[in-house]
Amino acid sequence: MATSNERGMGAVAHLAPMIGLGYLGWLVAFVILLTQKDKSHFVTRHAVQSLTFQFILFLWSVVSAVIMFLPVVGFIGQILLAIGGLAAIILPVMGAIHSARGEDYEYPIVGRLYRRSIS
Repeated sequence: MATSNERGMGAVAHLAPMIGLGYLGWLVAFVILLTQKDKSHFVTRHAVQSLTFQFILFLWSVVSAVIMFLPVVGFIGQILLAIGGLAAIILPVMGAIHSARGEDYEYPIVGRLYRRSIS
């Protein structure tokens, strides 16, 4: 069972991009990962999930923005950007809730990548 401190750090790793840090939120999750990787498997899992999701979301945003400026299909880029924005709000909150409860959480797609990388 994860301690209250571990649950809190896992939640912070998920919520860092939403608490005013924007694209620097990855830095908080990265520092948490570096400081806790040998101490807590629970915090490490949550920090890695958050970092991977933030990286994929950044790539999603760049690709969406490029598509948005293409003639004829620009509206698809806007739709993709909106989907990414919703995911950036909903999924980290879900991750933080699961972490605060002491439960594991896997982001869609990211969870499969994480499981493959550790097996």
